[in-house]
Formats: sequence, C-alpha cells, structure tokens
Amino acid sequence: MKLSEKLIALRKEKGWSQEDFAEKLYVSRQAISRWENGTALPDAQNLLGISKLFNVSADYLLNDEYEGARQDSEIETIEPQTAPPAPKKKHLYWCWILAGCLFLSFICIGILLVMNAGDRSKASVVHHALYTIVENESAPTCTAEGSYDEVVYCKDCGEEVLRTTKSVAKLSHTLSSSMKMNEIAATCTTEGSYDEIVCCTVCKEELLRTHRSTAMGAHQFQNRQCIVCGQAQPSEGLLFMSGGDGTCSVGVGDSRDEDIVIPEYSPDGDKVTQINANAFAGRNQVKSIQIPETVTIIGEGAFQDCSNLETVNLPKGITNIYSYTFDGCKSLKEITIPTGVLYIGEKAFADCMGLKSIAIPASVGKIGMFAFENFSDGKGTITLGIYKGWEVYDSSDKFVAEVDFSSGTATEFEYFTNRFPEYVWKRS
Repeated sequence: MKLSEKLIALRKEKGWSQEDFAEKLYVSRQAISRWENGTALPDAQNLLGISKLFNVSADYLLNDEYEGARQDSEIETIEPQTAPPAPKKKHLYWCWILAGCLFLSFICIGILLVMNAGDRSKASVVHHALYTIVENESAPTCTAEGSYDEVVYCKDCGEEVLRTTKSVAKLSHTLSSSMKMNEIAATCTTEGSYDEIVCCTVCKEELLRTHRSTAMGAHQFQNRQCIVCGQAQPSEGLLFMSGGDGTCSVGVGDSRDEDIVIPEYSPDGDKVTQINANAFAGRNQVKSIQIPETVTIIGEGAFQDCSNLETVNLPKGITNIYSYTFDGCKSLKEITIPTGVLYIGEKAFADCMGLKSIAIPASVGKIGMFAFENFSDGKGTITLGIYKGWEVYDSSDKFVAEVDFSSGTATEFEYFTNRFPEYVWKRS
C-alpha cells in the first residue's frame, strides 16, 4: 500500500476531513490534498508528526512493502521454536531494526527534499490576515467591456493567495446632436426630404435614423407665371377668411386683376375650399377666373353680373351650382358642368347669351326656375345626360307635367328657356 493510500485510510478511520487533518498537523489543506493525491510527499518533520498523530511507525508509512503491524505497540518479534535467545541478542535485534528504520527514513527525507523543495514551505504554511487589491485594471468603453484582476494577498508574508479576473459592463453611448444626410431640396411641385441621424460622439456608431420631409418650396414667378412649373401667379388683394379648422373662403377683396387666379392655400396656410356668396359679383373688369381643385363650394351669386367674364373652370369637387352663380355673365363663352353636380339653382345661367351649348350630366336631379332664362339668346343647345324622366313643378312644388325627351335630340333647350321657365325641373 502506498503512502497516499495509507494517509487516506488513517484519516478516514479517525473520521477527519482534509481540513481537520491539516489543522491538527498545522499545514494547509492543499498540502494534505497533494499528499493524498501522490503528487507530493511530506517532509521529515511532517512525517514524524503524522506518525505521532496516528500512532504508527515511520517504517509503516514509508515502506510500501511493509507487512508488519502498523502500530509500534503491536510490533512483535518472531522467536525460534527452540530455546529463547539470550537477552543480549534480543537487544541487538531491536537496535538493528531501529537503525534500519532510521536509515530508510534519511533516504526518504533526502528524496523528499529534492522533489518538494519548491513547494515545502507553501505546503506547511497557513496564511492569515488576508487582504484584497485590484490590479491590471482596464476601463470599459461603449464598444468593449472593461476588466480587472481581484488579487488576495497574505498581509504577514505578502504571498499571493488567489487571483480572479472580473469583467466590467460596457458604457452607454454618448449621443451627438442630430445631423442631416441625404438631403433633397423641395421645389414648388414636390416636397423635400432628409435623413436625421444621431450618432455616438465616442465610437461614431449610428444610433438613430429618421426620414423626414419638408414642405414644398415657393414658386418662382416671372411675368405672373412660375418659371419652374408654369403655374399662374395668384392674384394680389384677394380677401381670405379663415374657418378656424385649417380651411378658408375667398372673396375679391380689393383685387383689380382682369385675370383672377385663386390659390390653393391662403398666405396663412389655410386650404381654400369655398368661394363666398357674391364674392366677385359686379366686377366688370374680370375676364377670366382660375379656381383651384381644392374648392368644393361656390356660393350663391358668386360671379353674378360679371358681364365681361369669358372663361371660368368649375372644380370637380363641387356638387351644387347655386342660384344666380353666373346670372348676367353675358360674355361667358364656354363652361363644363362637372360630373357629380346634383343641383342647378334658380337663374344659375340666366342671361348667359354668349353660351352656345351646355351639357347637363346625368348626376343632376334638380334644376331651379329660370335656370337657363335667355340662355344663348334662344339659339343654343342643351344636352341632357338622361333624356327621359323629367317632371315639372310650380313654385308651390305642385306637379305640373311630365316631359319625355326620348327622342334624344339636343333641341330641348326651349323647354328650359321658353316653354316652362318659371317651373322647377326634377328627375322622376
């Protein structure tokens, strides 16, 4: 049995742990572990301590082939079967045994001193008064973790007992002010755009990118026309009245233009959606009016008695042409009623003698009294989107007659201008 195996067996017989064994022998637990693992041997001093601690002989510990009793008190001598030996010879026998044990002990001690010279002092020392310091510290950044060594030293001898490397979490990024990239300039017809970028001021990493748009730019007018998109310059002096909801209505104000151009937005940014009642009534100098598609309502009598008005466009979004809208516009030559108009009011086109023809879309369901009075001076044509199914009512909404235009001809204007001018027309 090897020394390491004997030490394990002896310790377990006592019921000791390695810590208990080390404490009683005044050595470190690591020294006990190395002895029991067979990676180191106890020196002469510790060997004698082990012998006394477990009450065994040094010869029992060191001699792997030793078969005798392990305890000194149990060592017996083999006597001859014949006569007992003389007392002197017995004394000499024990001397030789002791000398042999000492000789073997010295040989083992010499071997141990050579093998365990570098580790002997460590194995037999128990450190006290420990303290911890930080070494090899590396600061963290926003791109890499930091680290340091946590080292335990013995205050008595200064020996390093334990070293542990620990990490430190990354730092947060430091945000920069926002910057613009990929900027596209706005024009009078298209919005502009740019990317708003936020980076880290330390590592320059991009942290946030937001795509933003910019409002369309201003027109560049020359000779009352934009040199970029060709749009006519809005008339000056128009009167804009805000609705408080981002929309507004428009009136002539003090504008003296012959060619009125109404913009889509007021100077304050409100969308123009309505032309006020009587907004341009009686403005004889006006020859043309350009209305934006944002307009959905044209008020009653908006262009009444504009006797020199020749051209005007009606936006697609309107649903009603109210009473007197173009009454007295004697110079009006052409107009298109948008599909979607439901109602043509009283005298809406009365005295429009310059109009040669007009088409009433199928969406129209009601035409007021005298709507086409003196239309084209009785010489033009009116084309109906649906010829059949018209009924005539008087001012008290009493049914008068049903008119059938099933022939499909375009000469029925006389019914609106001459035959029943004082009646209201409704589709059945």
